[in-house]
Amino acid sequence: MARESSKTDADALTAKEAKAEHARLEAELRKHDEAYYQHDAPTVSDAEYDELRRRYGAIEERFPELVKEVQRVMPVPKINEILQRLEKGELALEDSLAVFERGIALVRQLSQRLVEVEQRVELLLKSDAGKLLLRPMPENAD
Repeated sequence: MARESSKTDADALTAKEAKAEHARLEAELRKHDEAYYQHDAPTVSDAEYDELRRRYGAIEERFPELVKEVQRVMPVPKINEILQRLEKGELALEDSLAVFERGIALVRQLSQRLVEVEQRVELLLKSDAGKLLLRPMPENAD
């Protein structure tokens, strides 16, 4: 039940502790990602990596302010990474489920972000008098 302890551990963190742990995990995951994806030389087992990702995700879920704007806007590379890991079929069932759940969360996050962006899209129009005007995007702009 390592998955549960990740959530519990994240729930027990203060905001200050979460920020420090999030930064530490981010640096560690970046190092492991580079070793795996750029050098084809994994530095930890899949189970260890998945536990790091689970903890990182649990902290982000508990403290959403730690999620960087670029992650909110562009989770597509992470989604692709998750798909690749699942397609390999090398993960244990529990790990596969955790990775899948993270992928679903990212897809939901991306969908919500797209709705937010869509709601803020405005048209820049030029009036007959030559003035530039901002107008909301019509609902049926297809």
